Amino acid sequence: MQNRKKILVAPLNWGLGHASRCVPVIHELIAQDAEVLIAADGGALQLIRKEFPQLKWYKLAGCSIRYWWNLNALFQIVLQLPGLFLTFYNERKWLKRLIEKENIDAIISDNRYGLYSGKIDSVFITHQTCIQLPTAFWWLEKYFYRLNKKIIGRFSECWIPDDNDPGKSLSGNLSHQFPLPQNACFMGSLSRFHYGKKSKQYDLLIVISGPENQRTKFEELITQQAVCLDLKIQMVRGIPESNKRVFVKSNFLKIDYMTAKELNLAFLSSEIIIARSGYSTIMDLAATGSKAVLIPTRGQTEQEYLAEFLMKKKICYSESQKQFDLVRSLKRAEAYTGFKLQSGNSFLKERVKYLLEQ
Repeated sequence: MQNRKKILVAPLNWGLGHASRCVPVIHELIAQDAEVLIAADGGALQLIRKEFPQLKWYKLAGCSIRYWWNLNALFQIVLQLPGLFLTFYNERKWLKRLIEKENIDAIISDNRYGLYSGKIDSVFITHQTCIQLPTAFWWLEKYFYRLNKKIIGRFSECWIPDDNDPGKSLSGNLSHQFPLPQNACFMGSLSRFHYGKKSKQYDLLIVISGPENQRTKFEELITQQAVCLDLKIQMVRGIPESNKRVFVKSNFLKIDYMTAKELNLAFLSSEIIIARSGYSTIMDLAATGSKAVLIPTRGQTEQEYLAEFLMKKKICYSESQKQFDLVRSLKRAEAYTGFKLQSGNSFLKERVKYLLEQ
């Protein structure tokens, strides 16, 4: 390629999932000789920097979303809409300045709605073209969908990390309930993991993730129950800014953070995995053909839907955080099939090539 294209990749910092699924995107951009810049904040920025320490980066603050377990998800969204719209406005102003400063050729935004431009190609990554609302407010979903579709339509392309066959879909109604935006295409699963030789080095792998304060509550709940088990256990706390490793007991190791390569190996060497039902985690489980118990973050309707969706398909067992019992869930999980291997990144190479040729 004669002129090396400069691409900005900007994942949202709500947990680590948006950043983790940008990892294969960045690898493909680099493989096709693009110059990659990163824009993120918090744990998302730390994760990308650890995976790609050679890349130039910018700190771009996002809207800090809070989840209150005693409020329904719709009310939480309404309460925080002013902050979200202010963030979108600030992102637009920031991007305009950066395009001029760095001579950016294109941007890939993972769920950062304000990062698009009429001057350069702008790609939006999302698995949720239909916003999942609480059951009592199902009648509002079409209106939220229309608003979401309108905003997504401002981007050049929308990449949906899922299979276009509803029978093979991991996201279910989140991407298949309503017609897609005209600029959207299914990409297949986007995971930073690869399948490899399976082993049983650990009986149980616990992956902690999500926004605070629910991340800490989840860790405390699982730790309290896990220390009582006579199993070989490994817990990954999901704290990218730390490399601390501590044995809670001789059979129970806590690790603050693992690189993609290390966590990939941990998935392949564990009998069963306890994790949140975030979509990026689900794609990682599918990429490694893993068996799991999913505990959705309280107040996140999307995760609650995904856990129920996969449980109905008999892929994995799920319990709510409030009622979670580790011993019971491990026993009941035996009746579920686990994830079948997904052929990931099916169209990533093709779409990146098209982007760089524009």
